[in-house]
Amino acid sequence: MKRKIILDMDGTMFDTEPLWEKAFIKTGKELGYNFTIELHNKTIGSNEDYLKEILTKEMGKDFPFDTFMKNYLVNMDTIVYEDGIGIKEGLLELLDYLINNNYDIAIASSSSIKNIKRNLKVSNIDENIFKVIVSGEDFSKGKPNPEIFIKTCELLNSNPNETIVVEDSNNGIKSAYNAGCIPILIPDLDQITNETKEMSKYQFKSLKEVINLLETKK
Repeated sequence: MKRKIILDMDGTMFDTEPLWEKAFIKTGKELGYNFTIELHNKTIGSNEDYLKEILTKEMGKDFPFDTFMKNYLVNMDTIVYEDGIGIKEGLLELLDYLINNNYDIAIASSSSIKNIKRNLKVSNIDENIFKVIVSGEDFSKGKPNPEIFIKTCELLNSNPNETIVVEDSNNGIKSAYNAGCIPILIPDLDQITNETKEMSKYQFKSLKEVINLLETKK
């Protein structure tokens, strides 16, 4: 039976969080709002519904979320194609290891399927190596709700307690933990809380260390 692993995308596979931060602050400024890095960090790992909840709470019920979201995604596209996307240290080596060691690989991201496919294309990574790709559009409740990982495990035909999830954020780790998965934390921009550290089964500095862990579990 194949072993299973689920990867978050933004901040875990790709160094896209600084790009999202840049687009976030730029879009807020265009609409007359002084968005901060701290506000952006609250949104890391969230899908569109959760992002709307955060921004309307912080900015008020009259915040023009639909206009913001449309401009936010346009700005992000522009930044991606102008700046490119950095691949996280060890990603290509990890994917190669997983392919050659009988793993089913999934992506479970709060981003849209369009953004997931764009990032894979820009990074020259074949989307067909992933058994399952799940996006934030597939769920009404994004991370930290566990629904995304519960569903991804179902699609992988995998028991959550035997499924590794690699995440970079507080919301992502909480989601994986509450789904009953094995959370691996590799921090990116998010300020990791003590609660998140306690929920993490393992904590590493890069994806290369995940390979070392998997080797010990053969």
